Order: sequence, then structure tokens, then C-alpha cells
Amino acid sequence: MPKHYLVGLAVLAVGAGVGLFFGGAIGLALAAICLVLGLLFLMESPARRTRSVGAQATRPAHQKTQVVFLIKEVHVRPQIGGRFREVVGQDEVRFDFEVFLLCWFVNETQLPLRIVEEPDLTLRRPAAPFVNGERIVGDLNRWQLGKLNRELDSSDLVVLRAAQESISEFDTLDPLECGVPRKGWLHFRVTMTASEFRASSLELSLTDSQGNFHASTMSGPCYMPGRIWPFVPSSAPTLPKTDTYPGFAAGS
Repeated sequence: MPKHYLVGLAVLAVGAGVGLFFGGAIGLALAAICLVLGLLFLMESPARRTRSVGAQATRPAHQKTQVVFLIKEVHVRPQIGGRFREVVGQDEVRFDFEVFLLCWFVNETQLPLRIVEEPDLTLRRPAAPFVNGERIVGDLNRWQLGKLNRELDSSDLVVLRAAQESISEFDTLDPLECGVPRKGWLHFRVTMTASEFRASSLELSLTDSQGNFHASTMSGPCYMPGRIWPFVPSSAPTLPKTDTYPGFAAGS
């Protein structure tokens, strides 16, 4: 039984005893005072419960959110000491893999969402501990997406010329409005051997402002070595031979 309820009953009992003991006008006045106090204590407990229920009712409830979260492309650049290295025949050599992911996110919930926990990249391997990638922020101005354009030279022969396009970082700060798609690139660094990387599955995850966890596994093509190259400030960049053919999927 609540403490306030017990105190209220005790005050009523004391008031009845005092009224009988003193009698007359004095006893009646003391009994009336005890009656009022006792009723106040008895009503305090329901009032507290009402306030508690009201506070819970006005507290925003956890809402399940509907989103579409995809990894559209993955480009991987193997490096050692900050320089590109070929992975062919180097399965057991440890590389610093620069991993670039093109992400696509659509909020399908009828309220704006924010990303409250930064995107996290996890590489999961069979019968081995998972590895978390190191997020690299704000450096995409140093990298560009390379392409090979088919052109005709002066002899009307088809030649392939390298071109570069700037890439923009995936915005994790602005609210995600309902139905408005957002895409951009995320850069991570992972250190492991080439054989370990090939055996890993990539999982990108984040948490929204409603506390919901979203994860996306690799759904688009994975290029290794990829077509993300260091930015070369030149109108006609030279394509290194090691970056040419292996990084391109059929039809590129």
C-alpha cells in the first residue's frame, strides 16, 4: 500500500480520536483539521499516478522508420606506404586498402530523419574476427573518379583517353527529408592481406534519429583496383599502366 495512503488513514484515525477525547467545539475543530489533512494525503497518491501517466503519454514514442539504404559501387585502391601496389600474386602481403563506397539513401518515413551515429564499415570473414574500417573524412578533394573515354584520333583510330571526375562526400549532417534521395561517397581505410579482403563481405551501417539501425551489404559492383585515383591537377592526366584494365568491369 502506498505510503501516502497509510499516512492519510493514520491522520483520519487520529482526528477521530482527538474529536472524541476533547469533545465540544474544540474537538470538532481538531477533527475537521485532521479530516482535511487525511483526505489530502489520500488523494496525493492518485494525483501522482495521474501525473506519471500523463508524462508517459506526452513522451515521444520510438517510431520504426522505413528507409532504402544501398551501396551502389565499391572502389578499392591497394596501397603500401601511400603508393599504389598491384595485388596480383601478393595474396599474403598486407595492404592499406583505400575503400570508396558510393551510397544511396532514401527516407520513406513521414518525418525528417538525422544520422546520429556516423556510418561504420565492417568487413566480415568466415571463421575469423570481423574488422572495422577507419573512416576518413573530408579528403575526397584529393581523389577523383577515373574514366576511359573512347575517342577518335587524327587518323580516325579509336583510342582510350583517361578523364577524371570529382566526387562528393555523403552528407551525414543535414536532415533527410521524406522521399528525397541522397547519394555520395564514403572513404574508409582497412589494413589486411589481399586474400583476407577478397574473402570478406562488406557491411555499411548507421543509426537514425529515431534510434533505428540500418545496414547495407555490398549490392553494386566491386572494383579492385578501382577507378578512384589520386587527383592529378592536369588537363590531360596520364593513366598509370597499373591502373588501366583490372579496375574496369565489362562495358566500362
